[in-house]
Amino acid sequence: MLWDGQPLVINLKWNPLGQPTGWTWPFTAGSSGSGVSAARTYNTAGQLVSSETAAYRWDAAGRLSQINQQLFRPQAAAKPEGEPTTALLGVATTLGYDAAGRLSSVSHIPDTLQMPSPWVIQDIIGPLDSSYSWDANGNRTQARYTNYGGSGLTHSLTRSFTLQAGTNRIASVQDVREIGQSGSGTGSTGSTGTDTQTHHFDWDASGKLIGYHGGSLVFERDAAGRISAIQAAGSGTTAYQSNALAQRVRKQNNLQTAATVYGDDEAWPGLSSYPLGSYRMATSNGQALQGTEYLYLPTASGPMPIAVQIGNELLAVHTDHLNTPRRLTNRQGQAAWQWPVSGFGEVEPSTPVTGWIRPRLGSAAEVQGSTTISFELRYPGQQHDAETGLYYNHHRYYDPYLTVGYTEADPIGLQGGWNRFSYVGGNPLGFTDSMGLKSQICFYKGFNNDWPHVFTCVNGDCAGWYPSSSSNGKPKGPWGAMLDSDGQYINDNDEVSKSYCRDVKSCDEEFTDQCILQCRNNPPSSYNVFTSSCFNAAKDCEQKCVARSCANKLLKGFGK
Repeated sequence: MLWDGQPLVINLKWNPLGQPTGWTWPFTAGSSGSGVSAARTYNTAGQLVSSETAAYRWDAAGRLSQINQQLFRPQAAAKPEGEPTTALLGVATTLGYDAAGRLSSVSHIPDTLQMPSPWVIQDIIGPLDSSYSWDANGNRTQARYTNYGGSGLTHSLTRSFTLQAGTNRIASVQDVREIGQSGSGTGSTGSTGTDTQTHHFDWDASGKLIGYHGGSLVFERDAAGRISAIQAAGSGTTAYQSNALAQRVRKQNNLQTAATVYGDDEAWPGLSSYPLGSYRMATSNGQALQGTEYLYLPTASGPMPIAVQIGNELLAVHTDHLNTPRRLTNRQGQAAWQWPVSGFGEVEPSTPVTGWIRPRLGSAAEVQGSTTISFELRYPGQQHDAETGLYYNHHRYYDPYLTVGYTEADPIGLQGGWNRFSYVGGNPLGFTDSMGLKSQICFYKGFNNDWPHVFTCVNGDCAGWYPSSSSNGKPKGPWGAMLDSDGQYINDNDEVSKSYCRDVKSCDEEFTDQCILQCRNNPPSSYNVFTSSCFNAAKDCEQKCVARSCANKLLKGFGK
């Protein structure tokens, strides 16, 4: 790959499933003469096992069970310039799930608790233990962060959620902080009291959030119901403009105006939800400011950010198993930004300017200089808005801190799931939603080097057409069954992480999603690898539903 006439990545290698296994960023060579390299390994199910920044373990249900992160922390010694030097910190992050597959716990076990005074390990990775509780409809009822410690004196944070009666809309969030004394180790020598704060939320009749944080965020919307402005306490009002594809292409406040350019689905399916560049200028005089351009590697699991040009600085992007950015490396081969893995993205990124110390979870206080690099990508298809703390997600906005979901109901209706505000079914480390809609057709190149597979997904509800004799519900043969047998739809949620998924495009998204779900309820009469395979079933459903959505929209137009 070339960028500005120079090699961007070299020695790029792939496995038979279309997954990258290694490459080098030559521009990160610095004075050493050799660039930083990436090396990736996968298991027989196509799941990522190791990368240059982490190692991954998976359970029998195909869910991520542990991530061994390699993060940076400050050392006691300082550089001649007075900045803290840094060293790698190994962190074993264990994930737990409830019976519905929703994330229920995250625990961090660092390989050391030693940090230079006055910092403790939680200032790098956040609370050591997090637990999440859910109701039967996928609404979070409580989040509890313990073993918090740290220099901010908060020992634990319990966040309780109250819903509006008869809805999935959050009415209020109550934060109860247990205040402890700062110390060594886990950072708390005992409780000295509690502090309680309640955040209230206001919604309109259509299920769109119009204000929260006690009035600190107020939303304005255009005629299509999209957010057109947000008033944020302390940073004023930011106005937003969207195009006909619902892409947010412009935002403006009293300091600067930014224009964003997106990819094209015709060139690469699904790229329309990913920003290619953001170009800024001063609002007062139109003077050009620092711009950002993102570069992606096409992979079997979708666009992978591999480099970013921020102003005049080119940086390598290191991603995780979902193609979520976790680290940036500069031309000198030094880490310049990191985002530790947390349950729902609630832990802020940090930079080496303050020795990787980051803002405290649940606190509005900022760490001076910790955001020297303005890098906005978060989960796939999301962009962080510094002015609000929200993640823009094409059709909607995601709040990782308080609501831990979307700020408006799913535009595709109940076909996206019974809970129209939930983000990827409560498992953001297992699924992605680049459009904020989640209706896709997915391709997997083979189970254990056997049969390839095609299936459909509607907001995390994934299923494919299989021969009824499939062992363990997955195609293993024999040929006799593949040629002619009874068929059945089987859940394919465990195959998403190793598949390439593209968004289904149609004239009416809500109609199409309902149609795809109905199509599964009317399956082919039998399974045949040549005439009624998983590919035939998925493509027939897609083509039929897309065509019907356009006809339905046309009929609606005649009826007006």
